[in-house]
Amino acid sequence: MPLFLVLATLPDLTWITPFSALGWFGFVTGFFSSFYFFLSDVVFLAPELQDEHIKPFFFPVYCCIFLFSMYNLSVLIPLENKMKHPSKLPVILFIVMMICVIINTIFAFLGYNKYPKTCDTVIKNLPKSDSLALYIKIAICVSVVCTWPIQFYALYSTMWPMMKNRLPDKWTIKLIFRLVIALISLLVGVAIPKLSLILGLFSTIGMTSMVLLIPILIETATKWEHLSSTRRILMSVKNLFMIFVWFILLAFGLYQNIMDLVEEFTGQKQIEFDDIC
Repeated sequence: MPLFLVLATLPDLTWITPFSALGWFGFVTGFFSSFYFFLSDVVFLAPELQDEHIKPFFFPVYCCIFLFSMYNLSVLIPLENKMKHPSKLPVILFIVMMICVIINTIFAFLGYNKYPKTCDTVIKNLPKSDSLALYIKIAICVSVVCTWPIQFYALYSTMWPMMKNRLPDKWTIKLIFRLVIALISLLVGVAIPKLSLILGLFSTIGMTSMVLLIPILIETATKWEHLSSTRRILMSVKNLFMIFVWFILLAFGLYQNIMDLVEEFTGQKQIEFDDIC
């Protein structure tokens, strides 16, 4: 926690960039090194893998988390004001997202194919006594720590404009404000160790409504009186389909997340994976 509080005091992108570069280096080396284990004596799409993971309830959960991840790109918008060429941000986001999609797809397929019964991340399934596996775990941890400041900077850049009219514009006040925000976020992470499950439930309930349902309601309320009869019918058909998709994602995603929470907090899942993690 003290390390995160120190990183929270980095004032701007000039100071944050070296840490992000170090984090990216750790992630890339750890990512490609993990292929050594993923591709060793591997059997693609083994029957036990299909029985374990190809279930209809998992797809709505994936869709909800995907919507949550895409929506969170909005926190990067404050970085646009600090860029030398702000007009290039959409291109940069597109390139970065495509790279992330490709990397995560390859990593997830090979990782979960190698280890059908996984911990919360396949990195924990790597051999505990292997030196390369130890390096991978350390490198991924370093990448998480070193890339945290830029995410915190986006959060701070969003919250400070709302508070600067109520607080003195002094560097000491800004520093205290940074530390308070960082401390609150860290305490939430410590207080809720299984935060990924809570985020999955939140994304199922909140993000599906914010990304799918609410825009439909706003569009209908603002455009209905200004459309012709034909366009009203087309918009109604489209909106009804989107509402159906929203309901499916909400219902199935909510069911699966609640089941995961029950298994986690009743100890059933822990007992099953005690010999793995």
